[in-house]
Amino acid sequence: MPHVDVAIRTVSLPRLSWGRDAARSVARRVVRALTAWRERNRRAAYDAATLANMNDRELLDIGLPRASVRAALQRAWLRDPVR
Repeated sequence: MPHVDVAIRTVSLPRLSWGRDAARSVARRVVRALTAWRERNRRAAYDAATLANMNDRELLDIGLPRASVRAALQRAWLRDPVR
């Protein structure tokens, strides 16, 4: 096998001038957003389990027929039907 010389070129990335404080601020925002997302999902799972454990009469007492449970969990009532 013949020997092939390969030139390796390094590319320098631009230096970030915004510093550590800004990086920490961005990291805190990302952690906060992920924590909120996890909490929303936890709450949605709790709500789904609660509604799934209700009988038809209990659901009708709160004005929710069993056929509408999935739509309620998907927050369909918040979407504008005109759009």
